[in-house]
Amino acid sequence: MAVSRSTDGGTTWARDTLGTSSSYVYSLALSPGAPGTAYVGGYENSQPAIYRTTDSGVTWTKLTAAGLVNWPYSIAVRPDNPAVIFAGTGSGIFRSTDSGASFTKVSSSIGYVKSVLVDPSSPSTVYLGTGSQGVYRSTDGGSGWSAFNTGLPETCVNCLAISNSQFIYAGTNGGATYRWYYGVGVGGSEVEPIATDGISIWPCPAFSGVSIAFETASAGEVSVRVYDIQGRLVATPASGSFSPGGHEVAWDGIFEGAPAPAGVYFVTVSDSDGVRTGRLVLVR
Repeated sequence: MAVSRSTDGGTTWARDTLGTSSSYVYSLALSPGAPGTAYVGGYENSQPAIYRTTDSGVTWTKLTAAGLVNWPYSIAVRPDNPAVIFAGTGSGIFRSTDSGASFTKVSSSIGYVKSVLVDPSSPSTVYLGTGSQGVYRSTDGGSGWSAFNTGLPETCVNCLAISNSQFIYAGTNGGATYRWYYGVGVGGSEVEPIATDGISIWPCPAFSGVSIAFETASAGEVSVRVYDIQGRLVATPASGSFSPGGHEVAWDGIFEGAPAPAGVYFVTVSDSDGVRTGRLVLVR
């Protein structure tokens, strides 16, 4: 393995602060909860290997990594507990709870893992980009996993990224980049109901237009928006000042001058009390 570091924003580099023979580096991860600590993983003498530095790359220590199978293509560290490390390999997803001394495979159904992402604002939520199964998600720190592919083909996902816990990006192998927007895309399967919290949408499923009913507790600005499954704004059926009480607005099912495609859509009602979300299904 060979690792270089820069202390001046990338202008100059100290090369090979970690250098071993017959090796390749496939992954590198910083430990958000432990400044100066970083991990690199890859291939060394035909075996998987993970090294750790706790002094910003001045020195490195090879971890025992007992139980790890295949070389790690991605590493992620829990920001709230630096002892918990995830390693995605060609043989699946592995988790360490002892700072990399040992690893345990935590899913028997997930194969080749190319990318691991821990949500920094919700560290028990972990995402995996796989070699052919799309994206998987765990909400309990890696003990249980479910497919997270609504709007995304079950394909090779090379990389994942998260932005302000609002957008999740998935870069696929030859199939473009996809985005999931948490403002409208809530967790769960396609058929799991969303708590509407005072929003009624009918008919559902709908063949064209729909009615959207909601209540406001006080007078003020209200915005009603429709988003598609990828987080794109499709329509704004209402935006302006509303009086307290019940209201009803309509969306004609039109997007950019044509009938919106069949699929799942999300309706948000934003007012002074926050944002409420409801689900809408269009069929054609």
